[in-house]
Amino acid sequence: MKTLNALLLLLPLTGLLFQCQKTTQAKGKVFNYVSGKPIKGITVEMIGYDGLVGDGGPPERCELVETQTDANGAYSLEIGCSGMDNVEIHVGSYYQQFQSLYFFSTRSSKLRLGKSNEIDFEIDSIDGRLKFEIYNSKSVGDSVYVKLHCNAIGEPFYYCAKGKAQYVEAGSTQTQSWPITANRYVRYYWDTVPFSDFNASHVDSIFCNRNDSTICTITL
Repeated sequence: MKTLNALLLLLPLTGLLFQCQKTTQAKGKVFNYVSGKPIKGITVEMIGYDGLVGDGGPPERCELVETQTDANGAYSLEIGCSGMDNVEIHVGSYYQQFQSLYFFSTRSSKLRLGKSNEIDFEIDSIDGRLKFEIYNSKSVGDSVYVKLHCNAIGEPFYYCAKGKAQYVEAGSTQTQSWPITANRYVRYYWDTVPFSDFNASHVDSIFCNRNDSTICTITL
């Protein structure tokens, strides 16, 4: 009887263990957003997390698996680790801003944990360059803050510049270049004071050519 009771006590724990060790699969294809053609040889990563840490801190990564797309842009991955209760999938390296001249892209909400998933990615290529020339016509120095909305599909919602202050001395010009997706109008936000989100005093757009350097001049 004692043995039976012990087995009955272990059964819920065993069930919980198997419940935590869910295996999640994902497969799909990666396309160029502009041309619609498949992208060969780009890294696709899946990262498993094992829940919250301590008093609600960020989840800890318990496993990372990766592969590269084939000639048809296809990938297939499987991941599973103890306690895993959240999974993300990335196109492009988790540790790099860009990979193979494409924007980093991520999905997590569409992944069904412990099941098979079919997820296709459309990502923007980095095939243009936008050069800002900031001319300070004032009698004293001033700072310019610029944000660029350069990823046309907005996944992730990524800026080429993060509002970095460009200090420009009086009567001089500074230049700053950013690689972006080309053949489209690019919105840029700028101000002489720090701003958050899109709350800048100036909102403009400029058409950026492919494989070229488009010059945008801001005069104070």
